This record gives sequence, C-alpha cells and structure tokens, in this order.
Amino acid sequence: DAFPRGIPVGVIHSIEKKSNSSFHRSQVRLFTSFESLADVRVISQFLRDERIELEKELEQ
Repeated sequence: DAFPRGIPVGVIHSIEKKSNSSFHRSQVRLFTSFESLADVRVISQFLRDERIELEKELEQ
C-alpha cells in the first residue's frame, strides 16, 4: 500500500462517475506535498512518554 490504512492524507475534492463503467474518477487534495518529504515517522498512539522521547531526540 502507498499509504498506511487509517492515517488521513487528504480530502476528496471531486468525484466523477464514468458512464457505462463501474469505475469513478476522484481528485484528492493532499494535506502536504509528498514530493518534498524525505523521512516520515508514523506514530499511531501519541502518548506523553513518546512525545517527550521524540522531543529529546530532536534536540540532539
């Protein structure tokens, strides 16, 4: 999968149903420009201890 399930990456801007087809075409406005990202850290449960540890890592 390109994106982890359950993590929002954008909002649907438009949906177009193709005639004589079971497919739809949709446009999504992404929350960020994924072309400019080098590293991404996904934290599913952002608990206090995790936040403190990450802040310490960023200070180094």
